[in-house]
Amino acid sequence: MKKILGLVVSMSVLGLASASNATVYNFALTISDPAALVTTVAGGVDAFGNVSVNDAGGNLAFDMKLNPGWEMRHAPDSNHWSFAFNTSKSFTYSGITLIGGGAATATAFTGVNASPFGAFTNALQCDAGTNGKKKTPCLPGWQPGINPTELKFTANGLALSDLFQSSTVYGGKKMWFIADVVNAAGKTGNVGAATCALATGGGCFGGGGGGGGGGGGVPEPASWALMIGGMGLTGAALRRRRTAIFA
Repeated sequence: MKKILGLVVSMSVLGLASASNATVYNFALTISDPAALVTTVAGGVDAFGNVSVNDAGGNLAFDMKLNPGWEMRHAPDSNHWSFAFNTSKSFTYSGITLIGGGAATATAFTGVNASPFGAFTNALQCDAGTNGKKKTPCLPGWQPGINPTELKFTANGLALSDLFQSSTVYGGKKMWFIADVVNAAGKTGNVGAATCALATGGGCFGGGGGGGGGGGGVPEPASWALMIGGMGLTGAALRRRRTAIFA
């Protein structure tokens, strides 16, 4: 009976621990150099897109999605990158997928600069396409249906605590992520994400962009079912044990 009770309790605890580990953060891409004219909004601040980071499974799953009016591109220089970020440890990529255009591919780089937001340890660049009769992604300029608008990948072996902001301060803020975009007018430039907002589970990084992780996660429905079932089995086992004692 003790063994059964211990197993049931262990299952419940494991279910709770698993549920608390999955956390999703959203980082809004809102900051640009006004001189780049990637937006007509004063100060270069606009809703360019969002970076979602999910730490489920012991890895980080990234989803960078641009809003309508902007596309990813292949920049013909070394200061613009499809996506860049900072991490304090080594990792491996998997599942790199570009969505919203043609069959684009991407190449990984390390130690890059993304003006005016400074240096980043890691970057992905949408590979150059062919601008001829048969256009293929990625191209430098505005190409709806050809250039992608979304990037997904998994950074294996990374945790949220391994990410850090750029050391360069721009507009009083440091960037978590940057993306290189082009708009319908053909204007191009890097846009940055300086703050994060909680999507599910835990709390956001300190001060909307400081260091340190958040609190515990919110259990998912399947995890709730496991915990409730475990509690029920625990109660039943205790009742049987009490009956046996007083019989």
